[in-house]
Amino acid sequence: MEETIINKQKKLMLEKGFDTLVAISVENVAYTAGVEIPSQSLTRQRHAICLLPFRGEPKMIVVNMEESLAKSNSRIKDIRSYNEFTEDPMDLLVDAIREFGLERSRIGIELDYLPAKDYLRLKKLLPGAQFIDCRKLFSKMRMIKTKKEINLLRQAGKAAENS
Repeated sequence: MEETIINKQKKLMLEKGFDTLVAISVENVAYTAGVEIPSQSLTRQRHAICLLPFRGEPKMIVVNMEESLAKSNSRIKDIRSYNEFTEDPMDLLVDAIREFGLERSRIGIELDYLPAKDYLRLKKLLPGAQFIDCRKLFSKMRMIKTKKEINLLRQAGKAAENS
């Protein structure tokens, strides 16, 4: 993962007291992982998820048909996949949270994007965790541009100007 994005993420997590963040919306998964998962926008039940712990390396969970795309293009190295017809991606997320020992932690998650049935499942499987909406945190994170992002925006502007 790009170092400046990691630093920005961890700084904002520290400010807000989060132990980990869960990106689940199309835009925040793409920003976090550096890759857009095409089928994620087709159905809300086809989750792509990024788990960003304050300590430790991020993990990404995708539907198995998107695994090769994620592995070849994502900034995140630990990619896990699920079969959308036989497995629940929330189980993989819970397993990853437990691997970090964060079962009783403050977890920032996009509550406005997460379907209610998935939220209820997380609450059931992790009763000691606090799930706190972090949509505004992700917006702030994306708003503050890195040098690389500024250069890409300049290049895009020049390309548009020249076309």
